[in-house]
Amino acid sequence: MKYPFIFIFLLFPFCIHAQLSGRIDSLGRKQGKFPEKMLFNGYPDSLNCIVRYQDGKRAADCDCVFENGTKAVTGDYISDGVKDNVWDFYNPDGSINYRTWYEKGEVLDTYYYVYEENEINPAKKQLQQVIHKDKNDSLTEIEYYENGKLLKTYHASNGRTIMKPVGFVNLRGEWAVTTGYTYQKNHWLELGVKKFSYSTGTGDIDDIVAPQNYLAAGVEIGTDKNKKTELAPKIGVGGYGFVCCNFNLNCILYNDQFQKFYPAITPEIGFSLPYGILQVDYGYNIFLTPNKFMPNETHKISVHITIPFFRTGY
Repeated sequence: MKYPFIFIFLLFPFCIHAQLSGRIDSLGRKQGKFPEKMLFNGYPDSLNCIVRYQDGKRAADCDCVFENGTKAVTGDYISDGVKDNVWDFYNPDGSINYRTWYEKGEVLDTYYYVYEENEINPAKKQLQQVIHKDKNDSLTEIEYYENGKLLKTYHASNGRTIMKPVGFVNLRGEWAVTTGYTYQKNHWLELGVKKFSYSTGTGDIDDIVAPQNYLAAGVEIGTDKNKKTELAPKIGVGGYGFVCCNFNLNCILYNDQFQKFYPAITPEIGFSLPYGILQVDYGYNIFLTPNKFMPNETHKISVHITIPFFRTGY
């Protein structure tokens, strides 16, 4: 075609009509999609919207854009122009501003999104908080984000903050591998895994002082009095308390080449870097059966290194 732009120009009105597909019926009622200027809470200016009408009333989807053409508001009406289901409200840069759930016109929940401004590259601002309010506009919870990932959630109902796994430095990972060395008259090495629970507290100071509990399982590898290699399975529980203190309680199954067994309960107390990345403990083996196999190995000093390797969700 010699002048394709003329063909496109002639088709333009038909494309617009097909997109809107609105008409006025014999009773003067709007049927289908119509353009409309609408004003919403939180927006200083009216938005350009396309609203679907049924029998002269807003009764289906509503899509609005800013003057620059980017998405501004999306949602649904039910009969008689009443909002229903989820309505999303956006910022001009495309990020979500707030989201409201409706049920037959009644507000159920609203989530407000707060972003961290990036002065170097404003287009790459990151989510900082999500503020949740209920139908009475009362604060329910606040989610705190760091580098786009959920860090912790504050629950207004009980004033508690639930920490979420966020990575290596503060050891929020749910699963970790642990290696250690123990001296108790003989030299023992340890290899195991830990399963962490979420920590709880009352505020931002939780990052330092909130307790962190865990379950542990592993094996100690050492030599007996005859210099034979021994494997001693162990399970335990423990936790990190205020800043650097920790406490552990282990059950260890010492044995003589798995021929005779000498179970022991071993309480330990010690110090650690925050959340146990490096941990030093003193422990005492309490043998549950007469012990001639390891008669002098009651007091023990241990050093452990814990490395998270897997975490679930944020």
